[in-house]
Amino acid sequence: MKKLDVKSKSIKWINALELETTERGGIIPLRYKKSEISRMDKMIPIARMSTSIELQVQGRFRKIEITLRLVNSDGFGFAGEWRWGHFKVLPHWRLENDFTKIQKLSAGLPPAPEKNCPLRLLLPTHCEIEFLEIHTDETPDEDFKTYDYSQIPGAKALRWLVYGDSITQGANCSTPSNTWVDIVSRKLGLKTTNIAIGGHGRAELVIAEAIAARNDFDMLSLHMGANALNEMEFAERLKKFILIIREKHPSEKIFVATPIIHIPENFFDSISDKLRDTRLRMGKSVMELQNSGDENLHLLDGNKILGDTRGMLRDMVHLDDFGMSRYAGNLMKLMAPFLK
Repeated sequence: MKKLDVKSKSIKWINALELETTERGGIIPLRYKKSEISRMDKMIPIARMSTSIELQVQGRFRKIEITLRLVNSDGFGFAGEWRWGHFKVLPHWRLENDFTKIQKLSAGLPPAPEKNCPLRLLLPTHCEIEFLEIHTDETPDEDFKTYDYSQIPGAKALRWLVYGDSITQGANCSTPSNTWVDIVSRKLGLKTTNIAIGGHGRAELVIAEAIAARNDFDMLSLHMGANALNEMEFAERLKKFILIIREKHPSEKIFVATPIIHIPENFFDSISDKLRDTRLRMGKSVMELQNSGDENLHLLDGNKILGDTRGMLRDMVHLDDFGMSRYAGNLMKLMAPFLK
């Protein structure tokens, strides 16, 4: 087996804005810049997770072995996937929930189904991972075209940036490709980056500044509010959030989705009122910005994305794979008129 430097040109880290070098000489791929993460306070552990990050490598190899360490997780997603391009390779893999153990992933792979088809390692949605070593049985290509779903025939071929809470991040999905974000990406043919932070999605201004600093999206989806049902100032903060982004991105499409059905047990008596009020206040904020001339800002009704409990987990908050599929299908119907 041939050892590859985890920072070599043969390895592409998709959706990682920075690679943090560790004391062991490994790397941790990050979807936000370290300077941005340092300002995120309680969001820091989740912001460092590998959601939507991929390792891609291409060549004639048939065996690959990756040595890594699980640095942190909140327990909502340990499973990953192998794919040749968009072709899935079974079985899935799953990290052990052990922060002290050095773990190894290995696969004996079928040949690539097409020429110029990279192997993709889809990382778990809710883990921070340190990559230590990578070995293959043949030297991989150094230069190759990375893969994303915008290369699918008939693709919309837009770059899509998504921010939200744990449902958007992909909590409790069986695999990364079963998140509603990935389902929409494959269906429409989008190059997607998911920067959702579970437990948050409160229109945090530090996130707005991080989004504004990016130049890698044609449209932005914001799926927020479920964790801010008791915050009367949330709707006004949402306006500021959007305005910060508009300073640097005056014409990109922005979709704002109000919360889907949400019935945690300690809120049974009042949740309907809180949901309705939050949706109304968010709608008012969006309408005010639309009336001020923002023609590329669109409101999506969370009740039409998921308005009943089919596909929800027992906590009445998060979704199973069926719920993610329903979310994706209904969201695409709402977005369709604005993507023609």
